[in-house]
Amino acid sequence: MAHADSQIEVKYGCCLPAGCRRSVSTAHFREADSRSSSANIPTIVHALDRGLGLYIHIPFCKKRCPYCDFNTVARAAPDWDSLADCLLRELAYWQATFSYHQIKTIYFGGGTPSLAPPRFFSRILDRVAGLFSLSQCLEVTVEVNPSSTTLRDLQNLRRDGVNRLSIGWQSGDDHTLLALGRSHSVNQGRDAVAKARAAGFDNISIDIIFGVPGQGLLALEQDLERIVSLAPKHISACELTIHPDTPFGRAQQRGELHLPHEELATDMITVLAERLETAGFCRYEVSNFALPGFESRHNRAYWTGRRYLGIGPGAHSFNQTSGCDLTARQRGQRWEAIRSVARYMDRWRGKKPVAGESSVQWQEDLDAAVMRRERLMCGLRCAAGVRLNKIASGDEYIRLWAITAQANDRGWVTIDGNCVAPTRRGMLHADKLAELFF
Repeated sequence: MAHADSQIEVKYGCCLPAGCRRSVSTAHFREADSRSSSANIPTIVHALDRGLGLYIHIPFCKKRCPYCDFNTVARAAPDWDSLADCLLRELAYWQATFSYHQIKTIYFGGGTPSLAPPRFFSRILDRVAGLFSLSQCLEVTVEVNPSSTTLRDLQNLRRDGVNRLSIGWQSGDDHTLLALGRSHSVNQGRDAVAKARAAGFDNISIDIIFGVPGQGLLALEQDLERIVSLAPKHISACELTIHPDTPFGRAQQRGELHLPHEELATDMITVLAERLETAGFCRYEVSNFALPGFESRHNRAYWTGRRYLGIGPGAHSFNQTSGCDLTARQRGQRWEAIRSVARYMDRWRGKKPVAGESSVQWQEDLDAAVMRRERLMCGLRCAAGVRLNKIASGDEYIRLWAITAQANDRGWVTIDGNCVAPTRRGMLHADKLAELFF
């Protein structure tokens, strides 16, 4: 059996702090529950309006997990006030570029965002509300680690307008957690979910990692049973990926760490998808499952080619000319902030925004051909699929249809008019499916 091509980089959870303070008014946010509208799940050609996703990168962790290659640093006592100062100055700089946009989603990722004290989130959210319109902001997410969540901290986050938590559970098995180098136990994971609900959170997402060294199908099935019993609204399930410049990567190079063989890895993905779908979850993207109406609004912006602004060390951003019809002369731009935390802090510490200055480390201009390729690749990872007549015309449109016919013959896609969507088998071979077109 061929190895599944659905693995992506693993994102891990975070820890919650002590202390509390509230200064941002929830009146800034639109009064509505945090669920997405299942009747309006956008396809890859969702019409681009003035919506903007805001990602805020928190680089600090208590310790780095051995598989993590994210832009993070282990810091015992971060200077949260200085980080907030820098983030707010960078945010003010970009306000001129995105002043006419409506913030639709806010996501605090890392790193370990919830290590920060409540006053940190209050400052950030209050300033965002002062610079941008939040009248259409329906989703504000904070990543949480089970090891140090407190009810009071979660209550403060909820009162400050946060309405979605992404809990870095990773596994419902203590042996697997130990193998992953995680700092929490299964019981702490259960407690974190219970505290989140007690604090008023209904929209709870749980991250899990599978394909861990030594993990078999039975262990995965038991893991899934424990996680489903917690009744989360959303589950992100990622196959463990080994990156060279990490402790796991070096252990693998020394022959000390072995991932499950290809056939087992494929069986794991199949079992995972079937179990979660049986529990009522919709697999709306290769690695993401949600109950109807609880799809991640923020992450869908990445997959559907919508604008997003990232602030913080190493954060990525994307902007483009209006509209999403890639048959026209569409142009876009992507950039990354300075990755080094020390250099980032030096760049913004004590400075006011100056015209012509930014903390961009690199940027790339994207023409219509590049954007078409990316839109197609992302669209074929999503259950909603992609409309070919919205991304190509003429000879290119004919070429894409010829390849689509090949993918359909292999059972990898379904065709409904101009819409091409991946089948379960197509999601299993997501990378190979994308390679067909290029």
